[in-house]
Amino acid sequence: MHKSSRDSLRSLCLHIGMVGPASKSEEIQTGIHNLTGSEPPMGWDNQLENELGLNLTYVHKWRFVPEPIGSFETSFVPFVQGDLGNISIKAMAGAGMRFGWNIPKDFGVSTLDAGGEMGILVLDEYENMRSKDWSFSFNLNGYGSAIARDIFLDGNTFRNSHSVEKENFVGYLGFGFTARYKSLVLDFIQTKSSSKFKEEDGSHTVGTAIVSWLY
Repeated sequence: MHKSSRDSLRSLCLHIGMVGPASKSEEIQTGIHNLTGSEPPMGWDNQLENELGLNLTYVHKWRFVPEPIGSFETSFVPFVQGDLGNISIKAMAGAGMRFGWNIPKDFGVSTLDAGGEMGILVLDEYENMRSKDWSFSFNLNGYGSAIARDIFLDGNTFRNSHSVEKENFVGYLGFGFTARYKSLVLDFIQTKSSSKFKEEDGSHTVGTAIVSWLY
């Protein structure tokens, strides 16, 4: 559920899913590796036990839009987030920035670690953006997370399983771009995080691509 105005967005998200063999993640990853000719995935003998996951996420974003300089536009979107459930208990805070030409009039996109939003539009500015066929922006974001529980590191909630000693504070830095032609939008985010557990060898990097259609 999202409630937005021109300069703020409040989101409440309920995540429901399975952890463990019943999720069929092993079969899906193995099938993709077979299809692409990649090496067989390792580590599935140590996966978590079956557990139904229920997690509630609340996100509050603010949006600041300075006056454009010619055709050059920017927007700044700080946010806070809280997660509560048997999958994760954590608090996050950070900010995102867009700069470019006829930039999307929204509250930005994010990876799954930060809500997984796909660009909630500011409706009163939406038609003005759509009046031009093209939009393009470079995007930067940074945020930090304080983690009390993470099932993928701490192990199952109700059964014995493998676990590692996690880091309670994790930092993230991301960059990417958004390109739109008429109703077709492509977002790409490359995110680097600090170590999430004690024995992890350095930072971790993941890329996220989102294709969406505006209507």
